[in-house]
Amino acid sequence: MNPKSTQQAIGDASATAFKIMHRGSAKQKLMGMRCKKYIKLACQGVISPEKLPLTPRADHFHGLHTFYQIAIWSQLHDTPELDPVDWGWMHKDNKLHPVTTDIDIALNISNLIYRT
Repeated sequence: MNPKSTQQAIGDASATAFKIMHRGSAKQKLMGMRCKKYIKLACQGVISPEKLPLTPRADHFHGLHTFYQIAIWSQLHDTPELDPVDWGWMHKDNKLHPVTTDIDIALNISNLIYRT
């Protein structure tokens, strides 16, 4: 883990990891993989959202959360003080909560329906 990694680099690495986890290649797009999986599940008659690959933005934020947690938990000596808000977290009720996406869910659903 490189403590000087940028949010973009972490997001890109996270996307590659999720593509491989879902038996895709690094060159595939997550939304394309998600759409194919959605169609496959729909043809089987049961759509289990937990079996769908993450949306690209959800994946990006998941990578940021993971990086931040590892950096804090391991207390990397070379890591400058990290602001959790810069790494996909938000302050709410005096607690940190993960940002899951910055895209409206209705937009994601309409895009998925449009593509099928």
